[in-house]
Amino acid sequence: MKRIRKDHIFKKRWVKPIFIFMIACTFLFSTAYAMLNQHFTVSGTATIFNYGDCPSDINYAYEISSSWGDANSGYTYHVIFTVINNSNQAINTWTITLKGPSDLRIGNANATVTTDQGEVTLTPTGSYTWAANIAAGSSRNIDFQATTVEPTLNLEYLYFNNCMAITGGWGSPLRDFTLDPEEVTLRINQIATITIHKMPVDAQADFTFTSDDTSVATVNDTGIITGISQGTTTINVSHGGTTKTVAVTVLNQQITLTSLSLSPKNNQIKVGEIKTLTTTRVPENAGGTVTYTSSNPSVATVDSSGRVTALSAGSTVITASSSGLSDTANVTVIREATSDDLDITFSYGYYYNRDMQFSINFSNIGQSEIHKITFKISFPSGTTWQYWNNWPAQFVADSTGTTLTSTGTISLAGGSYLTFTGNVTLPNGYRSSDYLNPTIYDVEVE
Repeated sequence: MKRIRKDHIFKKRWVKPIFIFMIACTFLFSTAYAMLNQHFTVSGTATIFNYGDCPSDINYAYEISSSWGDANSGYTYHVIFTVINNSNQAINTWTITLKGPSDLRIGNANATVTTDQGEVTLTPTGSYTWAANIAAGSSRNIDFQATTVEPTLNLEYLYFNNCMAITGGWGSPLRDFTLDPEEVTLRINQIATITIHKMPVDAQADFTFTSDDTSVATVNDTGIITGISQGTTTINVSHGGTTKTVAVTVLNQQITLTSLSLSPKNNQIKVGEIKTLTTTRVPENAGGTVTYTSSNPSVATVDSSGRVTALSAGSTVITASSSGLSDTANVTVIREATSDDLDITFSYGYYYNRDMQFSINFSNIGQSEIHKITFKISFPSGTTWQYWNNWPAQFVADSTGTTLTSTGTISLAGGSYLTFTGNVTLPNGYRSSDYLNPTIYDVEVE
């Protein structure tokens, strides 16, 4: 049998390229298999925000079952979007619209894929009509592969028909909005509120409101329209480059405000806290703007919505005014309790040798409630304590017996006091008669 030498084989021009190609294929398949086994799984149930015609008995689930790839070739994510039809009617057709990274590519979908200005749309047309129907009481998995250079798949939004589906971590940009009402008839001084329906409903967006003729009707920055005089005008609501309008007609009739009240009447808040007072107007749709003032703005200020911000300890009166009517509410601002608010007095009873009966009185001379007390007392190190009274919070001494801290819950309100009694034993070599008037110092309260 004739031997064939290896060097003879490689002299053939067509052999070496094939050999190199086979090695390259083996390497690529090995690498691909390794990457396919480096999956991760992220699952979650989508929340559907009802916008437009979103039936409550149709639910959705979203899952990334696996991913593979790298920064050079791109990352591919196997996405499974499940539609669960719990209604008694079949879904005969559907459209999925989603937007992700600018380089997002969709493949291997059981639907026709089209792309328009960064939005990807999947529809069950052409050879995919079999997937269009989702029978009542059934579900449909809509699979596709999403490829991007991004190491994580972050979709800005995903719509099923006219419903927004959002999972944890997805953003919610405003796609569209509508106004309610789109036209309104008011009387002079009557008000109406514009309701903005955002798509999706949780989108973060700022809107501006303007009136084409403020002599007929005005609108504030929260969308409240007020009729001023007879005539017609248009209210414009804008976001970005989109403007929607409300047609306003004002009749030559007036709704007069008959009552204005502010509640609660008496308020106590701490420095730094914010409290919103409630303003009640009768009738509710009467016109006129409510204005708020503080008699002592260095203590507390009030904004155009009746929100009171406490600045420093003291008292002030908040006044709400509209259409010649007014009402007031009292606000007292207190600060957090400090050691200066606590007066501590020590008194002794029977004493003999190293023992002494004692009574410690704690008086809160401030306004804020005290919940914890720590203090030091000028007894010698090694002093031991025995308590007699069943106070809601006992005191625990440190290892030296010279620092005591309350335990449990104290509710020492401003203007109140608590008394702590018991027996104290001094260490050997000390006499209680030398410590009848100990010094209490380094007082701390919370």
